[in-house]
Amino acid sequence: MDISAGIQSGVRADARNLPLKDNSVGEIVASNPFIPKSEGGTFSMMDYLPEATRVVQPGGRIFINSNAANPYGKLPSVADLQSLGLRVVQEGALDARFEGQTFLRTDGSVITNLDSMKTIVLEKMK
Repeated sequence: MDISAGIQSGVRADARNLPLKDNSVGEIVASNPFIPKSEGGTFSMMDYLPEATRVVQPGGRIFINSNAANPYGKLPSVADLQSLGLRVVQEGALDARFEGQTFLRTDGSVITNLDSMKTIVLEKMK
């Protein structure tokens, strides 16, 4: 899924309102997610995590790739994660499976320094 206007395949969707059934996917990948304040964004991962959690299957994973400047790549509190039934599986350098991906800033420019990217992996427990 992608909300990018230039998408050539897949489904365009808002990360806060995914057109998927509950517990219907094994994993979700959010790459440098960002929800503008004008669209209701609060600069918190909690803007999209409840919806991602809704659609991912128990035991499924949510991958979040972001650079240090992206507030949507900062983990919420342990209490917030627990309330969603999520646990942190990985938090660190960009996962190797995403090394060939192109990452964009909110202005559309390409992030060329992949050392600035990290991956967080959350697992749905319930």
